[in-house]
Amino acid sequence: MGKYREGNRSSFEGCASVQRKSIKFRGLCKRAEETCNGRERSCVPDGGTIRVKHRWLRPCQVKKAVNAMKPSNEPAVTSKQCVDVLSEQRKEHRGREFYGLIKHFQDKTLLDNDQYFLVDICSDGYPRNMFWANGRSKDAYTKFGDVVMFDVTYMTNKFMFPFATFVGVNHHGQSILFGGALLENKKEEKFEWLFEHFLKCMFSKYPNAIIDQDKAIPTWDVIRGKYKVENGSWLSDMYTQRKHWVTTYLKDIFWAGMTTSGRSESIHSFFDEFVNSRTMLNEFVIQYDKAVESRRASEKDENFKTMNSRPVLSSVHPIEAKAGELYTRKIFETFKKEWTEATSNLSHETISKRAEESKYRVGQLNIDKKKHWRIVTFRSLNQVIVTCSCSN
Repeated sequence: MGKYREGNRSSFEGCASVQRKSIKFRGLCKRAEETCNGRERSCVPDGGTIRVKHRWLRPCQVKKAVNAMKPSNEPAVTSKQCVDVLSEQRKEHRGREFYGLIKHFQDKTLLDNDQYFLVDICSDGYPRNMFWANGRSKDAYTKFGDVVMFDVTYMTNKFMFPFATFVGVNHHGQSILFGGALLENKKEEKFEWLFEHFLKCMFSKYPNAIIDQDKAIPTWDVIRGKYKVENGSWLSDMYTQRKHWVTTYLKDIFWAGMTTSGRSESIHSFFDEFVNSRTMLNEFVIQYDKAVESRRASEKDENFKTMNSRPVLSSVHPIEAKAGELYTRKIFETFKKEWTEATSNLSHETISKRAEESKYRVGQLNIDKKKHWRIVTFRSLNQVIVTCSCSN
């Protein structure tokens, strides 16, 4: 599926003399850049800024360089003129890049009927936001989309667009990519647009948990401003001390091992193998596809190893044997570690035992006086329900 969202296109018409001056001024800007650097280099404008070598030239610096080369009988250029020309060149360059990028997704749609991409176009006709996900990623989300990590800290591309990723974990504990986006900025309305279309792409299936890895969505700041929460108030103090109590309310939520920043850092390191700060936008999405294929190759490799190996059991207990049959190779190794710790140093005492409910006190043998042992309750009326006092 491919879509364009367009606003009202605005146009500008000028006389021939103004256009000639604009062209001449552009040439002077180029000469100024060469003069400042000593040799010709590529220009990376960013909101009226030229990057030369390893430093940035502000419009006022460009203005000085241009005016120094102009004949004395011609009027001096202003900083605003520099900003306007650089902004126009940046839009033209970005427009060409986005055209190649859109063409890439259109070609992919011919091969993948489930390909989804959406372009948000601003009022002047230039693209500003883009989201995409291929058919395989959408299918993976239906299986592993219960936990999603949203990360928008990666900005490696020529135009410094924030690159947002939706990351999950598969049945081998590997990171997988559900979709990607290039955003104009990190403002709230951009995130609203992105999440709206991510859900639409993913069959309106909400994840059970979302991890905002880089704190891109300023939830606390919004709440504090909206409700005028003052520093030193009870609510402000509770937020400051949140690391001491928040985990209590998250114990019954499945996080798929994504509660630390390690997975985000590994994804960044992974993308560094495919893109860098000079990667153009149309090349960026091609490299993204290569990154996705690399992830899938790793998954296929683990599938092969799981199908062609037998689990090594640490006991003859039927629970461990059953886990060895059901779990993949990597997940079983995680289970076996916990199983070994539980069976080697864990004990229990029966508190009560009835047909509909049984209670046990469970804990580690080396805990003094069983002070920290927990109460585990089994209820088996219409269905088996197991609860532990540690989650209260």
